[in-house]
Amino acid sequence: MAETRIAFVEGFQFSFHQEESAKPTRRVNSRWEVRDWACQVEHEGEWCRFTLHEFNDGVFEPSAIQGVFSDFAGAAAAEVTIRWLQRRIAEKDARNSQQRYIFLGGLAVIAALVLAAVSLR
Repeated sequence: MAETRIAFVEGFQFSFHQEESAKPTRRVNSRWEVRDWACQVEHEGEWCRFTLHEFNDGVFEPSAIQGVFSDFAGAAAAEVTIRWLQRRIAEKDARNSQQRYIFLGGLAVIAALVLAAVSLR
């Protein structure tokens, strides 16, 4: 059975499952990637995947940022937080874009009505 690690981030529990690292093994400086830890979470109908890379010297690297952590919990917290913020920013940008299009469409309709009223005088 595959090994599982649990991390708590902001009151939520995330269960990371061990996966074999990509072949060929990735090397970063003097470190060799040994395995990956992955967690998939569904939120409001969409799936989000959090991935940590474990190296041969026992440090962990979140896939969202560059840098290593000496403990699993710190790496998991960084990965979850960064990915969550990226998702929230993308949602906010989409919402702002939609509001902008609605506003510009309404403004175009009002301008057309004003021009029609002026031309009928």
